Amino acid sequence: MKPYKALFRQLFGAGHERITKSLLVCLIPFLSLYAAEIRVAIAPSVLFLAAALLSFGAMWQGIHAAGNADWLMGLYALPFRNRAFLLSYLLAFGSHTLLTKSLPVLAVFWAVGTWSPAEAIMSVLCACQGCILAAALHAMLAGKHRIPAAVCGACTVLPVLLAKPLALLGGILVSSTLAARLYLFTADAYVFYRPVPAKKLLTRSGRKGDALLYLLRYLFTNKNYLLNTAVLWGIACFLPSMLGMLEGLNAMPLGLAILCINTPLGILISCNPDLEQALRVLPGQAIRFCTRYCFFLFSVSLVTDSIYLISWQMQHGGVGISDLLMAVLFALQSAILSVLLEWLRPIRSWNIESDLWHHPRKYLVPLLLMLIAGFVGIWPCAMWIWLSLLLAECCSLLWIARRI
Repeated sequence: MKPYKALFRQLFGAGHERITKSLLVCLIPFLSLYAAEIRVAIAPSVLFLAAALLSFGAMWQGIHAAGNADWLMGLYALPFRNRAFLLSYLLAFGSHTLLTKSLPVLAVFWAVGTWSPAEAIMSVLCACQGCILAAALHAMLAGKHRIPAAVCGACTVLPVLLAKPLALLGGILVSSTLAARLYLFTADAYVFYRPVPAKKLLTRSGRKGDALLYLLRYLFTNKNYLLNTAVLWGIACFLPSMLGMLEGLNAMPLGLAILCINTPLGILISCNPDLEQALRVLPGQAIRFCTRYCFFLFSVSLVTDSIYLISWQMQHGGVGISDLLMAVLFALQSAILSVLLEWLRPIRSWNIESDLWHHPRKYLVPLLLMLIAGFVGIWPCAMWIWLSLLLAECCSLLWIARRI
């Protein structure tokens, strides 16, 4: 079997069924928003920058997925030509990123904005450039070519911000993309093989395991999870300045709901099938593991909400005891709902780790909490009703977990 066929089957399924699903995911929101005649004034540079950065980040996550090394070893065992393998790898992961990650977001932009055909085509070119430059940057960093890597990273953002005429921007995009592609053809095919070092394996000696210690060690051995959490903390610093501009509305609860979208930490069971199997087989894990997992998510969310409240106090002031209690409620409710989803409905139909990060299920908890935030913002007394319901929810779930 040729490399590109094996890669496409790994990413899109044996019958390439994920291509049809991805196109439907793009088509349905586009037609719905376009028919609803929702129009938003968006600058072309925002569209181009979003396409380039989103594709760059999704491609970077895809080629750095933890499970890639296992099936790449099977491909490396077969005879292959270096340039053909690199081209197949780039086409497969680039197509997967564009169809499943970039195109749905671009469809929303195209539906709510007013764009010329040239601007729509340019956004697709920016997305393609982001994918190729992510692969080239990985190869440059692996080869310790730091100066070309810095130039490659700058080529992702600077042309979109500086080049105003579309013809000039298109020329820069095509030239930078061709240069990155030529560099990739000179790289070694094993540059994308990233085995897990032995020192990073999670091993522990002792008679009794500690689920909380396992979660902490899992977090610190997966740098992408730490990076995503740090980015979320950065968003918590700047979010009050955006929500503070909403007049006539208590927007503070809305920010607390938005900050509950810490995707990597909410899919720790889904991304580790061996852990899920162990939890299902061993007795008493619903109370042992899930309670500690819930406390872990609650602690991380509470730190994020604390940063958000501190930033709100510094910019707008007026943070009181009720707001601190509201942050605790949002953190605890998001942790409980995330653990329930992982225990009752773990994500199983995924091919690479990047699929988990961008699964639509990650929006369920924030959307529900945004509805609660809107209700609490309109009627502040609803927070006390929510507190009593949440206490009853915790007691009932603990009672049920002890009997599983």
